[in-house]
Amino acid sequence: MQNSTNKSDIDYNNLWNHINNLPLVTIVAAASRPGSEFLHSLFDSHPEILTFDGSLPFDDFYDKAITLWGTKINMKIKQRLNTISLSDFFYEFAWTHVHKFNSNYDNYERKDKLGEKGNLFNKIDINSFVNHAIKLLSSNKLNRQNALLAIYGAFALARGEDVGLKKVLLHNAHHVRRIDYLIQDFKKIKVICSVRDPRSYFSNTQSLWDYSPSIMSSTVNYDILKRVLDECTPVTEKKNCDIRVILQNDYTKSQKQS
Repeated sequence: MQNSTNKSDIDYNNLWNHINNLPLVTIVAAASRPGSEFLHSLFDSHPEILTFDGSLPFDDFYDKAITLWGTKINMKIKQRLNTISLSDFFYEFAWTHVHKFNSNYDNYERKDKLGEKGNLFNKIDINSFVNHAIKLLSSNKLNRQNALLAIYGAFALARGEDVGLKKVLLHNAHHVRRIDYLIQDFKKIKVICSVRDPRSYFSNTQSLWDYSPSIMSSTVNYDILKRVLDECTPVTEKKNCDIRVILQNDYTKSQKQS
């Protein structure tokens, strides 16, 4: 299956069917700072993997999108708007995640200093992304599952990738609790759990105290320790999940062996 970034040559219905049939794999951090973003970055340029730029808490965005719910998003009872603009919805997504479209703003993951000289960054045309997303979803219902698929397809098309070559959709959910949303929307998912040496708990809490003391509290400390003790247990209790575990310390070893 072939496609072109020239929108007039793209069979969006054909691409939509292809995207819907891709197996979904998600990455979750089953410990505190286990290198899940680094693991994801190893797949970024693979021509057969449909993915996004790093982790994406999509359920948070969807549940709070003003273009879907209006300004009643914080009320106990809310209803979707009667008229929804696909254009406004995808523009809201893009500008809410502008650092994913222009990595010059992503100084936390240091994606503003790419390349050997640290003077490069990624930039994706937002208008092109929105146009592709609208065409992919135009004949389909706007719901959480379809919106996620359209975003991944449009993101790849805006990057000039051949979506027809994709064999896997890789979604970095990042947190274990977000798997519940994926299970609701997809019949079966594969989960890559990224874990870390339990002793890292001590160095991680110390670094947080040193560099981000404002966010540290007994609650945060408990959450970090609990994730160390639980590791992948919360995932193994989920139904319809195929689990794989990656230990952070094994990255260097596996790269030398490959």
